[in-house]
Amino acid sequence: MDITGILYYLETILQDEGCETLITENDDFPVLRTQLENLGDIDGRAIMEIVAASTVINGRERILLQTYTTFAADIAENTLPSAIAGYNELNLTCPYGLYGVYTKLRQGYHKFTDLLPENENEAYRRAAETVNLVRGLIDANFAALILIADGKR
Repeated sequence: MDITGILYYLETILQDEGCETLITENDDFPVLRTQLENLGDIDGRAIMEIVAASTVINGRERILLQTYTTFAADIAENTLPSAIAGYNELNLTCPYGLYGVYTKLRQGYHKFTDLLPENENEAYRRAAETVNLVRGLIDANFAALILIADGKR
């Protein structure tokens, strides 16, 4: 199955929806980046990075689709512990993926990994569903995510 084909397919879908996109190379593998806008009640923004990686499971090559969505940058140093605790608490009710803080850059993020089906058509369909699923989750929780990042929840 073609990893870059999946990313180009997702790029086309995102562009058709008005999202700006860019495919770059990171450590010799392609990454699709897109900016999500008008999130939550506060019309927020986030950056989603989508990676498709080949893996072997039970002797068969499969593709893992991973999304990393940064929704908060430059979290104040003094609010990092409360942000970490807040996202950990939110993870208890998060239906898929997880929230966290990348402390080195003080960023709030969501990560989700999906093992795509072996059938190529189903894999493309599932990849699009996965991206929409994550976008919907970030949109629905955006205000709470920012309140946590700001130390107000």
